[in-house]
Amino acid sequence: AEFDWKKWDTLRGEPVSVFSFHVDQANSQAQLEVPSQTVVVGYHGLIYAHRDSNIVLRLTTEAESPKDFPLQDVTHLLDYGQVEIAGQTFVLPLHAEMQTRMSEDFMRYGREAGHSRQVFLNNQVDFRDYRKYTAESVLKSEPDKP
Repeated sequence: AEFDWKKWDTLRGEPVSVFSFHVDQANSQAQLEVPSQTVVVGYHGLIYAHRDSNIVLRLTTEAESPKDFPLQDVTHLLDYGQVEIAGQTFVLPLHAEMQTRMSEDFMRYGREAGHSRQVFLNNQVDFRDYRKYTAESVLKSEPDKP
């Protein structure tokens, strides 16, 4: 992977350092998969790290899809933040988004069928209500029982 410092910025009111990164296809293990084919792709993106603590607050990636692959403009965004659980603070995911573009024909029929319009898909996930789960057990031996 190649990394470059890009700029100072602000994210959710916090000062951040922004770095870009790029992973060539030859060094990648990232795959895009549809029912009829799988392809290993290179990708690039941005890392947003808190200026003082260096904690990563956001990671974005964009896949470098081959021009003839059904999925295009495949992007991911993952936001992290400090979350308190049972009196301890952890850096955990807060929000995730995945976006992609494909033809309407491919979405409906699983194949290209001409000149159909392009469809944009957006999947969003919010992580909340983190909890601590515990279980306790005690093993006792009873000498007078076999």
